[in-house]
Amino acid sequence: MFDEYNDDEIKSILTAYKRKKIKSKERYESIKYDENFKEKTRERSKKYYQDNKHIIHLKYQQNKKTIQAKSSYNYYKRTGREHMFEFLHPEKYADLVVSGYINLLNPSESV
Repeated sequence: MFDEYNDDEIKSILTAYKRKKIKSKERYESIKYDENFKEKTRERSKKYYQDNKHIIHLKYQQNKKTIQAKSSYNYYKRTGREHMFEFLHPEKYADLVVSGYINLLNPSESV
């Protein structure tokens, strides 16, 4: 894809993209506290949720076991009893290790 562009064209494309992202962020930062903007965003979010409620529910049901295991693990981690989680919930612990949520080689890097 990039074979058809020379270095100057690639630089100009990247520069234009960067400028566009900066302008977009500046615009958002300037209007994010505006009540009209907040109201429109809430309405759009609520409509999306209402239109896709069944999809969201289905996605939760598919990931329910993992979500609950992460929640339990985070509770034990927050209270400083991670070793108890491994002892009390070995199947949940194993699932989180397999999914990569818990890093056995370097526990400080666990999510």
